[in-house]
Amino acid sequence: MAITYLSGERIQGSSEADIPLGDGLKAYWHLDESSGTTATNDAGEITGNSSIGTAGNLTLTDVTLAQSGSPTNFGTNADFDGSNSMGECGAGTEANFNFLHDGSDWSVSFWAKMDATGSNQHIIDNKGAVGDYENGLDIRTMTTARWRVVGTLDAGYYVIRNTTDNYIPDTTNFHHYVMTWDNSTTTVTFYRDGANKETGSGSSGASGTADEPLVICGHAYDSASTIAKTGTLNGKVCELAIWNTVLTDAQVSRIYNGGDGRLLTLAGVQDDKTTITNVPTGTRFEETDTRKTYRRVGKIAGTSGTGSVFADITRYNSENDAVSFDLGANLSDTQWTMRFKFVVDTITRSSSTSGRSFWGMSSADANTTANSNQDSICFGITYGSDSGEDQFRAYNSDGAAMEDTFANIGSSMLATGTWYVTINRTSATAGTVTVTTNSDYTTSTTSGSQTGLDATCASLRYFVVKTKTGSTENNHIYCNVQDVKIWNGTNSTSGTPTYTPDMSTTSGWVIKNSSRVNIGAWTERGTAA
Repeated sequence: MAITYLSGERIQGSSEADIPLGDGLKAYWHLDESSGTTATNDAGEITGNSSIGTAGNLTLTDVTLAQSGSPTNFGTNADFDGSNSMGECGAGTEANFNFLHDGSDWSVSFWAKMDATGSNQHIIDNKGAVGDYENGLDIRTMTTARWRVVGTLDAGYYVIRNTTDNYIPDTTNFHHYVMTWDNSTTTVTFYRDGANKETGSGSSGASGTADEPLVICGHAYDSASTIAKTGTLNGKVCELAIWNTVLTDAQVSRIYNGGDGRLLTLAGVQDDKTTITNVPTGTRFEETDTRKTYRRVGKIAGTSGTGSVFADITRYNSENDAVSFDLGANLSDTQWTMRFKFVVDTITRSSSTSGRSFWGMSSADANTTANSNQDSICFGITYGSDSGEDQFRAYNSDGAAMEDTFANIGSSMLATGTWYVTINRTSATAGTVTVTTNSDYTTSTTSGSQTGLDATCASLRYFVVKTKTGSTENNHIYCNVQDVKIWNGTNSTSGTPTYTPDMSTTSGWVIKNSSRVNIGAWTERGTAA
């Protein structure tokens, strides 16, 4: 873990070593979509405005999605049939990929399990028909299980190099491949599985707009620039990325990660767990900074005895995230009290005229991201652009979504600052949630009551911080939860709490979210050094 303390009590950390991988990342396709005909360019969620953005979204044709068998740290993969499959950027996007032939550096990284190793199976192509001299690049297989890089200009090739025979070692396993072009040395470099390095020379590229839109895993255009559906890759592919920089040996090895793979981030790549110590008391963090370093993150960090639970509230889709602490035993089904500080630093909203997002802190009976079939009693917020949003609420659920039943606490109270929250279960069928700006938790409280709880709302044993999006993406709230205390079997807070979840380490905490979670690097809100 590399940690740097920045000005203004800010802190920046990255996992293991500072090996940037987001810089220069132009396009990044996980290819782990569960359905549909679009593969989203996710580079923008890592590198902000340096990405090609939606111009890099792919329209998929005859691709079988949600295939199993990917390397350990990835989700599903996409299966291309060797006949008709491909992914294509739309017309008018050609100039976005000019760096692949105009004298710029580039790198291409992908994981593939080839079902066959015949010639002319393309991984990327934007130069047109095989044999044409047009502006563009294609990377494809050749006979005897080789990879070939062909960079062309209107006047001819700027590079055409093959690997040695049998560089594609088998058709039964995923392998990691990287090809880079260093224009200053006119050198193309091939990597397989973090090593197996081979190089070749070419000549400098030249300017000019690519003749065709970029295609992945296929060779879509014939000499007349019409769809031909030839040269399709026969196999499974995931985690395809393109940079306008040259990856180093260390970066390539880091992505490979001994065959388990790592997801890309701005500061480096994902790590499995991170424990942050010696964080200044009261420092507030966000997991999704202005450059959108992460898709979705749950995070724990802090100083002993205080600390904070951090959870990403920047929503990109309808999935739910949660970070939870197992108390080790069920709370009483009739009486307990929970208190914590809820610190809100910044609130921003999408430009949409409707939609909301949801954040909840609760006791629950399930340690899951699923927002259904759950018992819970919860303090929550709902915020967004809808009329009447920015609410604190008392929620409860009985075998349903966490926010299934609610009562507003005050009226549009959500604002920046420190809020002191108390959740009381007062009987098997009643509970209250109170909120105040006073640190004694009792002065000038505003409450929301939940009477008529079903007595089967029971067996609650997890403290859960959970997010859920509504119909509008990109609502943001930068906030954290501190100093959680739970008194079990009583509504008195005069004695020693039964539970005080330790927020100084990740011990006891479980982060639940999608395969794209990254908990290896993070930044306090603001501009990182």
